[in-house]
Amino acid sequence: MDIKHIQYLVEIERVHSISQAAENLYLGQPNLSRILRDMEESVGFPIFERSSKGVHPTPRGAIFLQHAHNILREMDAVTMLGPHNSVGDLLRVCIPHSEVAFRVVADYIRSLAPDTTFDSVVRECHVKRALDYLSEGQAEIAIVRFRGEYEEYFRKEGTMLGLSMQVLARYKDSMVVHENHPLANRESVTKQETKSYVQIVHSDRYFLPNQQNRGGSIYTVDRQAQLEFLCTLSNTYLWSAPIPADLLEHYHLRQIPCTDQPNTYCDALVYHPMHRANALETGLLQKIRTEYPKYFEG
Repeated sequence: MDIKHIQYLVEIERVHSISQAAENLYLGQPNLSRILRDMEESVGFPIFERSSKGVHPTPRGAIFLQHAHNILREMDAVTMLGPHNSVGDLLRVCIPHSEVAFRVVADYIRSLAPDTTFDSVVRECHVKRALDYLSEGQAEIAIVRFRGEYEEYFRKEGTMLGLSMQVLARYKDSMVVHENHPLANRESVTKQETKSYVQIVHSDRYFLPNQQNRGGSIYTVDRQAQLEFLCTLSNTYLWSAPIPADLLEHYHLRQIPCTDQPNTYCDALVYHPMHRANALETGLLQKIRTEYPKYFEG
């Protein structure tokens, strides 16, 4: 069984399309279809089923692809031992757009001995992309964020990919404003009271204004830009998960609970249980489990 052909099948799974996978792999679609057909004949069962919504793994195909991901992961580990690659520790982690997640990971890296040599990749991404990175062997640890009602869905997604999930915190967004904001000294607010102010939205997609937010919106995915807007435009606000107290103090911000915030969110730790964690990864897992929930207490 050719390792390249296994990579081709994983790409089909990722994009749910033979034609798109062929384009990504710089192959002709008939050639990729033939390779898939030969692989299915070799294993004795269909790996994918076709529908109007694309191609998706069959039940047996999903199990086959889990093994395929493990094979590719092990091949990456073998490649790391080759003469053209240095042998050393590797720390690859995914985090959501979260000051707490960034703080915990940064604090851990800063705590390592000065002479510690390692390669580190920290990606900030959405939960679906984080699960893909884990299943594809491009990351070993992820902190993910999703709405509470989707917890069961993402647990099932993780299980299908052979991943383990541990909820770290459940919370509701609160209003973040500069200390000069008209509502800065309030003990709590309602969503109705926020509508006349300008909301900073973590997004690169523009939505037409509606009656939900008469004050208007500013769209940006840049963390520093969001903080600068809060500091320089006193009528702006941001819905946010808990922010570390020293960061609030540094930017002269206030975080105010909302009494009628309807949505509950979950932050969860996700990892591959079959992966043999190195010392760096073991230390980070321990750091996340013990320190992360503390930011959400009280």
